[in-house]
Amino acid sequence: MKESVILHKHRFLRRFWANRNALPEEQLREVMLDESYIHQHYHRNDDSLWDPNDEQDIQVGKVPGKGRRYCFAAAIQGANPRVAVAMENQDKAGLIDGTVWSFCPQKKGDHTGDYHKVFNGKNFVAWFRDKLLPNLRQPSLIMMDNAKYHLVYGDDVPKPSKMKKEECLTFLQMNQVEIPERATAVELKALVKNHIRMNVPFECERLAKEQGHEVLLTPPYHSDLQPIELVWAMVKGGVGRQQASLFSVATANNENSYFRCIFKPQIRCTFGARYKMP
Repeated sequence: MKESVILHKHRFLRRFWANRNALPEEQLREVMLDESYIHQHYHRNDDSLWDPNDEQDIQVGKVPGKGRRYCFAAAIQGANPRVAVAMENQDKAGLIDGTVWSFCPQKKGDHTGDYHKVFNGKNFVAWFRDKLLPNLRQPSLIMMDNAKYHLVYGDDVPKPSKMKKEECLTFLQMNQVEIPERATAVELKALVKNHIRMNVPFECERLAKEQGHEVLLTPPYHSDLQPIELVWAMVKGGVGRQQASLFSVATANNENSYFRCIFKPQIRCTFGARYKMP
């Protein structure tokens, strides 16, 4: 494992446990978010063993394709640490109402490969700003992975790769960055990039901080630190078991009703019972 990943893990765990070990009135409520997807024809059969002599295992007709890909995101939260016994629903661990975001990319311009490429900085920041933050009722520690579209800057932050040499010089001088004599454009862009990386928060971090929250990025390759990853598997299993009976009914109205009929009830049940952290 790379040293940088190990360092990231140590820093994550130090901050995570510092929050958990703080006095209840000083703790930030734990929030986790993630994105995933499921295919239209995904299902799970009870008959999992194949027997060539079993008529049920004989394929009749054409095998259906995977169908459309439904992408979704949601956020979960732990129990309110500032309440000894959670009696109200808003104090219990579970799905954060209003954060389920689902869509079916089907336009020609939509990416059909890695589902992460369907999400982008623009639509993720909009969801983070308009759906997640307004539904957080107390100061929270928002944990998410380091997907590229999570780590975007605001529109007012310049992009070093698109800056001219004169623009780089002006930016560096305004921010009192030491400039080497006879520095080339490539060197200046590197200085600008480094200054932004060290001093400018990502847009989600900035938005969260403005409202009294904190963003904590999980280290790469550590899905075990994201319990929502495990929840997705259980949710998909629940969807798969109900797919045959409910999917046709849901899509008869519109695509998003697929999640209203199957996904959301399952996610509520699973999140409430399975929310855990190491």
